[in-house]
Amino acid sequence: MIKIEKPNDFEKMKNISPPILTYIRQYFQFFLKEYNCNDITDFGSFYVLDDEKDVLKYSEMGLHQPIAESPYEFSEELIFKSSNQKIEVLHSCFVLSDGYAISVFVQRGVLDSATEKYLLKESTKKEILIEGRKQSWQ
Repeated sequence: MIKIEKPNDFEKMKNISPPILTYIRQYFQFFLKEYNCNDITDFGSFYVLDDEKDVLKYSEMGLHQPIAESPYEFSEELIFKSSNQKIEVLHSCFVLSDGYAISVFVQRGVLDSATEKYLLKESTKKEILIEGRKQSWQ
């Protein structure tokens, strides 16, 4: 599990697929710009789950119960597509208090089927077309 709150935390993401890394970095930059800050520690964190055991670390993320039992603000299925590749990632946002939320990113197939089904239950889909080093959202 990788926790991201500061720009230098992206150095921990060496094994993350480049399209996913780019998307998370851009999403992170949005918050830095929107809140005119250097990090997001005051109002949230991002977590990238890269192992099936990470789902058991829900308390380390600030959740009081397992992900499959925690109410989420939104959940979306991100589909990164290129001419020769398709990567599916779940992005879910959990509000922990009035001023603090976490975003959880996990590639499809990493979570157990019950947790994945729960997060997909009311999710939206977003296709992200990958062309070389550029990404475009649809």
